[in-house]
Amino acid sequence: MSLLAKGLKALSPNTPSSALCPNSFCTQSGLSTHKRHRHPMVRNDERAANAAAGSKSGWERATSRLWTLGEVNTLVSYLAANPGLAGNGELLALLPDKSGKQISDKKRSKAVKELVTERMNLRGAEAGSLSSEEDSSGGGSDRVPSAH
Repeated sequence: MSLLAKGLKALSPNTPSSALCPNSFCTQSGLSTHKRHRHPMVRNDERAANAAAGSKSGWERATSRLWTLGEVNTLVSYLAANPGLAGNGELLALLPDKSGKQISDKKRSKAVKELVTERMNLRGAEAGSLSSEEDSSGGGSDRVPSAH
């Protein structure tokens, strides 16, 4: 079975890893492993240049699927302010780096549901404390007593 049959991307024969190194490799993964272990500074410089140019490696694409704390906070805040929301349209605009599937899956996660419930309970407690302050100060009632 050839390397290409296994799904490996073949390089041209005897592709050198860099001008500084005479070694050659048959596969991209072999070259990448060599650079990672023997030429880490050169590899890091190449990756930084690629990132600046906007191209993403497999690892960078994978980590872009991870949720940042800010993205989770945005999702939780929106869900707590809009209970019963069925669609993801507005969330897609708020979270442009996430797909509808990613948002939907995150909304269904137990951790996010617990955070939304906690946020809603805090809002309810704050609203309750504000209304009790108004009642005790007497400023919250505009009712005129009825004369019988």
